[in-house]
Amino acid sequence: SKASAVARAVGRDGHKVFTAEILPYRYCHTRYCTYVSKHYVLPRPMVQPDEWEAAIQAIIEEQGIDLIIPCTAPVESSAYAHLRERLPKHVRVFAFDGEISDELDNKFTFNQALVKAGLSCPETGNMESLEDALEFFEGKPLDGKKFIVKPAVYDPKARTEILFLPISDQQRQLEYLKSRNASKEVPYVMQEVLEEPEYGSYAVFNKGVLTGFEFFESAASC
Repeated sequence: SKASAVARAVGRDGHKVFTAEILPYRYCHTRYCTYVSKHYVLPRPMVQPDEWEAAIQAIIEEQGIDLIIPCTAPVESSAYAHLRERLPKHVRVFAFDGEISDELDNKFTFNQALVKAGLSCPETGNMESLEDALEFFEGKPLDGKKFIVKPAVYDPKARTEILFLPISDQQRQLEYLKSRNASKEVPYVMQEVLEEPEYGSYAVFNKGVLTGFEFFESAASC
């Protein structure tokens, strides 16, 4: 839906539009948008990074692309952010630089950026091992703050089994923390649960200028 909205917006402004989607989403509705001249199916950048980049480079050369607007899931945003370093100079990627993208896509480093900036934010602990979690929850009162354990980098499959910690059943809590299998390669965070009302915001910056901003009541399921 995001990609379709972007395709329509730039198409209405007179730009020639090409879209691409990763497997297995071969028949996504974006390809049938009126403004789309041609649609491509790409390898997954997190699974076949070399093949993915080669396909992108080929499309750029074939169609004379000068602007790429990623509309990806968070797990792939870093791939596009770092891609700009290896593209022809005339091709712009409408995204954060790679280093900034990596910092913001990791929930712990994003949280620490907020702390450093002096902004109010939920208490967050880094979890790269079971020991990290045990140390974090040691002495935490049962009637105090509640925390949710989730992957530091977006993973939709890991959002289904949620347990607010700490709980009185210490054995159940221990088994739950063990089952996360946190590591340096697959880090988790232990983040304070915020009370409702919950809000979200969205901003668009173009070459350092704020061109769009929205503040809205958030959907808790997201």
